[in-house]
This record gives sequence, structure tokens and C-alpha cells, in this order.
Amino acid sequence: YMTADFFVPALPRIYGERLNTYNNFSFEPLADSYFENDNPVEERENANLFTQSQWDSLRAEPLKTQESQVDAIMQEVRGVKSFRVVETIAKFCVDNYIPTKKINSQFDVGPIFSVVTKNALEGWRVRVGGETTTFFDKHFFLSTYGAWGFKDKRPKGYGALEYSFNDKKLYRTEFPVHSLKASIKYDVAKVGEDFSGGNILSSLFNRSDDRNAIYQLNAALSYQRESYSGFSFTIDFVHQKSYSSELTQFFRYNNDNRLEKLDDYSMFTANVALRYAPGEKFYSSRRYRYSLSREKPVFILSHSVGIDGVLGSDYTYNKTQLSFDKRFWLSYFGYLNVSLKGAKIWNRVPYPLLDVPNIRFSRLSDDNAFMLMDPVEFINDWSATWYLSYFMGGLILNRIPVIRKLQLREVITFKGVIGGLSDRSNVNKSD
Repeated sequence: YMTADFFVPALPRIYGERLNTYNNFSFEPLADSYFENDNPVEERENANLFTQSQWDSLRAEPLKTQESQVDAIMQEVRGVKSFRVVETIAKFCVDNYIPTKKINSQFDVGPIFSVVTKNALEGWRVRVGGETTTFFDKHFFLSTYGAWGFKDKRPKGYGALEYSFNDKKLYRTEFPVHSLKASIKYDVAKVGEDFSGGNILSSLFNRSDDRNAIYQLNAALSYQRESYSGFSFTIDFVHQKSYSSELTQFFRYNNDNRLEKLDDYSMFTANVALRYAPGEKFYSSRRYRYSLSREKPVFILSHSVGIDGVLGSDYTYNKTQLSFDKRFWLSYFGYLNVSLKGAKIWNRVPYPLLDVPNIRFSRLSDDNAFMLMDPVEFINDWSATWYLSYFMGGLILNRIPVIRKLQLREVITFKGVIGGLSDRSNVNKSD
């Protein structure tokens, strides 16, 4: 039996109770067949379709009068117009999509915060898209968007079709994912920066001149498989063509050792990523999924390979990455989030294919990006990166009179990267 008192300044306090009851258990030895399935939870087929009377018949303890009236109270509260407006706005901000139907929407329009954005290459940009839901189909999922830049006057777009081998009940991202996905995309990209078109907030707080912006055409086929053991893997086949822009020009030395302009280059890569996260749990919404097991270690090993002349590749390319992520609890002293990553490029390739530290040239903080580094300021063919965030939980501020009433919390971050450029990759030292 657990009780909790939730308090947010300027809002009413919320009191919650939770009661877990276990019955129909047995101390008899389990049959071997129980251990052949690694699924820790067995759910009865069509359990989500049970009626209220069926659930009531399965309850070990009947609901109290106040508990049974919760649904009726919520219906009454939603009858208040001001509450409905606040609830709709909150849901809109969190979900970032607008359903086309009030109930059981088959297609949602969004992301809404990406409809209007701005960058130096495109100027003001409009984007309209959306994706299907499980009410459209339990196995097939379609997502798409179209975009237009008023400065460069170029259309962009994206389309993806994903097939889930598992029957999805509510969300496409439900664990475990076992799917095959095909996609094609033509849009703006940024060298050394994770960029997917951005949103209106990142546009307003952007501090970059976008001199690392280019155009890219990507066609990909991806297979992903997750298991309850914590092991998962992804296999991708990606054909990528990168085009220079007015902000970012490509040059290379020809056979006469003269510098010549390059309009574009192409790469076809096969990518394999192995991920191990024992005991990991997720919170899933309609289109997003968040890991709730930061205390558990997460290991990821990936390798990408491309061969010059094979399926359109202009270069031979091999890249290996290894990462580690975990939260360490320090008891009374708070907790520490640790993220480590190592990368190695094994061939001589152009700088956009080298290891470029991920930067976020914005006034909005990002735990996994460098905020004070310029785009493509450093390029490496080997690197080791660390992101450390220490949350003290009021260890110091709670002991300062008056200040402690503000309930402020201390957060210390330390990010760093060390790397190098071998003579093979350094154009000033290579033949």
C-alpha cells in the first residue's frame, strides 16, 4: 500500500494512493516451459477489450465508493470549458500532433512545432506532414511530410513505410519492436550536427549562421529486432547523396594535385548496431518512447561499411563506435549520469564522413551536445567523448536560509572530447 502527496507551487496539491494485491499464487515448482519464453509478462489475448464488469469480477478487492466515482468526476470536470481548453493545450504541447478525428484517429498531423521554422539556407520554411496510427492498421505505419524553403525555393520531402511483425495494440513504439522499414528523404542536413528540420523554438534560439548546411538525399532499408533479454540489433542499408550548398562548398584534390570543386558525392553503407540494456523498461506514448531504466547500463556497438564503386559509393568507408550509458546513485549526495562514446574511422574519407563532434549552436541546453563549439571546428578519425551530469538534489541550496524556500536544485555538467586526425586523413600530410 503506497500513498503520495504531489505538490507543485501555485497549483492544488494532489493526493494519490496505490494498492497492489496478489492472489491465486502457488509455491509449487514451475514447469520448464515457463522458462522457455523470455517475456516476463503474459497478457491474456484481447485483455484490452474487457468490459468494466469483466474487470470488476477479476478484482481481488472491490473499489471503494470514492474510487468508483473517479470516472464520473473526471467527466464532470471535463464539462468545464476552461478545463477542456487547458487540457487540450497541454495535450497539444506534449503530443506535438493533431488528430484528424476526436476518437480513434487514423491519421495525425504534425509535428506542429515544425510547421514554420527558419534557417540561413532556406530562410523561412513551411512543413506539413503526419503519420498513421494503430487505428488505421496494426502492422503497417506510414509517415510523410513535404517542406518548402522560401529563400532557396527548393521542395523537400520524406516518406516512410514500416511493417511491424508484432501486432501493435496502441502505439507503434510498443516494446518489443520487430519491424522492417523503408524510407526516402530529401532535405537540409548539417555536417557535425543532429538536424531533422528543427522546430520553431530551435529556430528562435539558434545562434548559428548555418555555414555547415548542405542538402542530402537518403534512401534506407532498416530491420530492427528487440527482445525481453535486453539485447536488440538494427541492420540498415543506406544510400546517401550529399550536395553542396551556397553555404557549404565541397572541394577535393584531383590527380594533378589541384583543388577542384565537387558538386556532390555518394555513399552506400551497410550498418549494424548491437544494443544491450538488461532490465530496461520504457514509457511509450503514441509516437515517442522514453527509457525509464537509467540505473541499468546500456551498451551499444555499431559498425558501418561502404566500398568504393559498390552501389554508387565514391569512397571506401569503415566506422566503428562503442558507447556506454548509466546513472550512478550517490545515496545522500544525489546521482550522476554518465555517457561515454568512442569512435574510429579506418579509411581516408572526406571530412563530412569523419568523426565530427555533435554540436548544438543554440541557447537551449542539450545534455548530449557541445554548446560552445563551432560547427566542424574539430574533425577526427578517432575520438573519445564523455557527457557527465551531476544532480545534487539540493545538497547545498537546501542548507541556505531563505534560498531553500525557492526549492532550487544544483546541476553540474562536464562534457569533453579528445581525438586526433591521423596522417592518412590529414589532407595537408597525405599524398
